[in-house]
Amino acid sequence: MSAFSGSALSLRDRLRKPVPPAAAVLWPLALAFFADLVLRSYSATRVIVDFGILHDGAVRLVHGQSVYSDPFFLLPPSGLFLVAPFGLLSAHTAFLIWNTLSILAAVIGVACAVRFAGVLDTLSLDPPAGWESPVGRDRRMPL
Repeated sequence: MSAFSGSALSLRDRLRKPVPPAAAVLWPLALAFFADLVLRSYSATRVIVDFGILHDGAVRLVHGQSVYSDPFFLLPPSGLFLVAPFGLLSAHTAFLIWNTLSILAAVIGVACAVRFAGVLDTLSLDPPAGWESPVGRDRRMPL
């Protein structure tokens, strides 16, 4: 038995609450904006401007050169050792891995924030009132 089983609602009960009209509009809109942000984050200009400076510093560290010879490299030494493994990869490959990890971290952070805020309490998988299923009565999506 978990610590939450006595007082918390089950996932099925939380998902059956009606969806507010604002949530029905804003969640798809937020997902569309996030998809646009993800697609744009893989553009070539971001590799040169943002990640390029970090990657160049990591390459210089791997080759034993002065990391801070570039005036735009402002990462502290502790952060430098975190990006050092990316200096072993090509700039393009390193950027793809870095960006993918960054997006995963953002998704996990948003998921934790949504769960903490209790937003799942407002979501529902039930059909709208008055809607008849073509399959038959009382057929719901299994959880």
